[in-house]
Amino acid sequence: MRLTIIQLGHRKIGFINGPSFLPGPRVMLKGYRDKLAQHEIPFNPEYVRASYFNESKVREDALGLVNKEVTAIVTIDDLRAAVCMQAATSKGLRVPEDLSVIGFRDAPFSRYLHPSLTTLRFPFDRIAWEAISMVHSAEGEG
Repeated sequence: MRLTIIQLGHRKIGFINGPSFLPGPRVMLKGYRDKLAQHEIPFNPEYVRASYFNESKVREDALGLVNKEVTAIVTIDDLRAAVCMQAATSKGLRVPEDLSVIGFRDAPFSRYLHPSLTTLRFPFDRIAWEAISMVHSAEGEG
C-alpha cells in the first residue's frame, strides 16, 4: 500500500506549477486544490508558484516555499522536483526527512537522483490510445 503525502501527515504542501495560462498546468492546479479540499486542508495561494521552467526561478520558488515552512513540495515535473531537492539540501534540509518532494512524469533521469525521487507516472500511452479510439468511433458514426 502506498501512502500519500497527506496520509503521512503533511498539511503545508507547496506546489510548483507551469505557466497558469496553459491548459496542462491549469488542470494540475485544479487537481492540487481538489485533493486539498477532499482532505479538508485549506488552500493557501502563498504555497503555489507558477512559471516556465528556469532553474534559478525554480530554485527561488523552492526556497521561498521552504521559508513558508511547507513540509512537502509537489511539482509539475521531475526536473523541477530535482531542482527543489538540490535547493533544499543546499540549505541543510534532508530530503525526505525534513522536506518531501514529489515529481510528476517519471522521467528516465529521475531514477539516478539521490535520494530517489518520488514521482507520479502519467499514462500518456493509455490516454493516446483512448483518444485514437474515440476518433475512430466518431468517424464510424458520421
